[in-house]
Amino acid sequence: MSKEEFEKRKAQLLAAASATPAGSPSRAGEDRRRTASGRPDALPPARKRSENPQYYRAPYRFVPYDAKLVVLAEKEALLPIDEPHADKLSAEIDIAWEAETPLLIGAEQEGGTVVPVSWKGSGQTLTYIVPATTIRGAIRSVCEIVGGASMTFAQVNADQSFAIRDFTHRAYGKPVDEKEASDDGSTFGISSTKNIRAGWIRRVGPANRGDEALEEVTFAIEPAGDWYYIEGKSLWSSGAIRGARIASIEDFYKLPIAEKYASINFENKRCIDPDSRNRIATRQAVFRFNPVGSKTDGGRVVALMAGGSIEGHLVFSGKAPSPRQRRYEYVFARSDRREATAIKPELWSRFVKSQSQYVGDKLRPEGGWKELAAMFAADPDLELPVFYVGDLGLQLENKFAFGFTRLFKVPHTKTLKKVLEESGVKSPTHSDGPVDRTKLDMVDALFGYVYEPETGLPDGEDPSEYSRKGRIAFDHGEVPNDPKLVRRTGPIETVMSGPKPSFSPFYLSGNWKDYSAPGDTIPTIAGRKRYPVRHQPDRPQDNETSVRKSLREQVEAVKAMSPGGRVSEKVLSRLDFLVPAPNAKSLKFTSRIRLFNVTDAELGLVLEAVTLCGDDSLRHAIGRGKPFGAGQIKATVKSLRVQYNRDTSVADHGADREARAHFRDAFAAHVERQLGDKANELRANVETFLAMCDPEVGAEMKRQGKLDYLRLREPVPNSNRPDNPYQVLRDQVKPTNDQRVYPAGGPVLLKMERRQR
Repeated sequence: MSKEEFEKRKAQLLAAASATPAGSPSRAGEDRRRTASGRPDALPPARKRSENPQYYRAPYRFVPYDAKLVVLAEKEALLPIDEPHADKLSAEIDIAWEAETPLLIGAEQEGGTVVPVSWKGSGQTLTYIVPATTIRGAIRSVCEIVGGASMTFAQVNADQSFAIRDFTHRAYGKPVDEKEASDDGSTFGISSTKNIRAGWIRRVGPANRGDEALEEVTFAIEPAGDWYYIEGKSLWSSGAIRGARIASIEDFYKLPIAEKYASINFENKRCIDPDSRNRIATRQAVFRFNPVGSKTDGGRVVALMAGGSIEGHLVFSGKAPSPRQRRYEYVFARSDRREATAIKPELWSRFVKSQSQYVGDKLRPEGGWKELAAMFAADPDLELPVFYVGDLGLQLENKFAFGFTRLFKVPHTKTLKKVLEESGVKSPTHSDGPVDRTKLDMVDALFGYVYEPETGLPDGEDPSEYSRKGRIAFDHGEVPNDPKLVRRTGPIETVMSGPKPSFSPFYLSGNWKDYSAPGDTIPTIAGRKRYPVRHQPDRPQDNETSVRKSLREQVEAVKAMSPGGRVSEKVLSRLDFLVPAPNAKSLKFTSRIRLFNVTDAELGLVLEAVTLCGDDSLRHAIGRGKPFGAGQIKATVKSLRVQYNRDTSVADHGADREARAHFRDAFAAHVERQLGDKANELRANVETFLAMCDPEVGAEMKRQGKLDYLRLREPVPNSNRPDNPYQVLRDQVKPTNDQRVYPAGGPVLLKMERRQR
């Protein structure tokens, strides 16, 4: 539904409501008691929103996180690592790994195919490698769950910012009653045309090399005069635009914004005073217009007309997702040059981050900002039209926002960092200073860390105050290129898609799963993300077929949702997996873990992680393709050699479970001492995680369709109009202009049943 259609439908509903007699069922909710001032005294009872459990599905789940359940390291574990303690030990653990579904720890080659990592030994024999870093990451992630580790900003991208464009969202549109709206920054008022201001945005500082998203550049906005709508068909028929690729106004709407401005026809008789034709024609092209009417939202409409009373500039937005539904472009009235106001650095950074994505630690612009950033980078003197709301001088955080189209996205009122802080995710440095080692958890104390302050390491500071060397090391695994043992699947096309943390219904917990939760309500994170395993361990060939099918179905699903049934090369991934040879049951390799100067409890934690709490029926998941069932792998401890610092002898426990039980018991005892009665809560979270490691649990979830990706369109029984499940779920848990509606869905939408043990 377009904005104009929405406003028209809204006006019809309001008119129908006002015509309904008081006391009738449809007006019962509007009969409020009022005070002497005539203002509402109380809202009627809230209505609960409908739930949509059929859409609670995704290939991932979350292990709950509770900062009150963090298990701190033992005092002995915090001693300098180069000072042997009599009761500490060194150990070696040999592990046998069996991959039961296709496995890919890969690197992308030219052409875009991801192939298994490999190297050639001294005899030039090709050997596939499971890197030590992959094994380390897999074991550490399990240690963090089983060992009650704290989550820190270093483990998540707390700098991400999210934005919304949603007419019914309270943070986007008008409040319930504009006259009674508070100053809590709960709304930007985008739905009201009278709130929108026009301006010209330009660079006022140099760009740093490598800053592709222009986050570190200073930009300023110069206020413009009045602004108007202009109907696309009128613009097309006037001859003000032309170009070889433009045969209709729909063709024009499909163009990138730079091509739109390049298509301005300076020779058109309605165009006056073109200062320059060598740069993108924005402020340089001036036309004459006359008013021809107004829109339902109060916006004024003009048309090109020789001798018109309004001098102004044509203003275009980027590519239209639905060209046939777009009706209007815009006009800014010509005005004298005015002083420009620099955008506050924190607000500019927020805008850029909401229009970009992180690739490693670098911001990469996406969507419309990708094109606009390139235009500003190519022409430092470029001026482009911009819309904004709020006071340009004050630039209050939750009242000022800007964008390059009339209905631009606005930032959420809660940042991801605020949500993480509310969830107990912390900075590992206190007051931006050295790491507080008295608060280290078991995992950081064992694996080590490097936690620099956000502003970088202060001059003259000792790096050891912000880092600690680990006391655990991992060897890589090797899979010889033997046709009797292993083969490659060849490239399999798929689309690695799915919601990001911006999709709050799945990634957040609480009643309001929204980054603009009302008032002081702040949602929390759903937890640590994991991909449940789902394939029968004893059927590797069937598992390969199933994974292939899931990978290809994703491509077909994207085709079905795309115009013309095509999939862009930009979104396709080609994965070349390792699988067992036809007569081999599984893909096998071995690796070793070495521990130095550790406690009994720390060794017990690692054994719990490797063996998944000693349950042979459970499986790890590593590598690429986990959303489709790839990377399911079993780990078995083949030998354990232990030497205490006080002794010269080495105890070889082999695969003796009873001998290993001592260390696991030491770990369990330490958790009990740390958490007391809350230890049961941590165990409950661990059981939720172990359910994700159970192929039988995952197989049943897969059979029920609970591990499938949501589609952009889902059929609705007895209806010709499909649902957009992403929008349905957002509507279910967001604050709307109707404050009388409660959210639905409970604490989390993606539930994971705990295992019965």
